[in-house]
Amino acid sequence: MTMDLTPLERRLLELVAGESWPGWRVDGVKVVSRENTGVGRFVYWIDEANQPLRVGRYGAGYAFITLPHVPDGMGFVVEIDSAVNRRLEIAAFGAPWDGKEEGWKIE
Repeated sequence: MTMDLTPLERRLLELVAGESWPGWRVDGVKVVSRENTGVGRFVYWIDEANQPLRVGRYGAGYAFITLPHVPDGMGFVVEIDSAVNRRLEIAAFGAPWDGKEEGWKIE
């Protein structure tokens, strides 16, 4: 069973796509699983449209996530290990994160 991306997850993938994957669309992305770690989250996902991506680690320049209850902010990276092993990692800097996304901004 798959799940939809949260608004934050969707926006992060859109930022990476805009910077690293010209023409790539988020529309067919579905979440296979999420793992909240207490200081971040791993989001494992598939692309139902099977758009090709190269193996690698991807970010979006200096994009920085702010949340009212995470004082030092958060960062993220997308890791592509293979056609089926794709992961978005979101991590808080210096503070725990409960996984709640209310009030996020990208700066």
